Amino acid sequence: MLDVILVGAIIAGAVYLLYRNLWKKKHCSGCNSQDCPTRKMAS
Repeated sequence: MLDVILVGAIIAGAVYLLYRNLWKKKHCSGCNSQDCPTRKMAS
């Protein structure tokens, strides 16, 4: 049972990281610049 939980946690983490990276690339071409929409919302 513990191995199933561990595998699920690893898969969920991998999907989260992949989604976060793709979302950042789609919405922000240069996240170090000030014209990034996510940076404007954060400040």
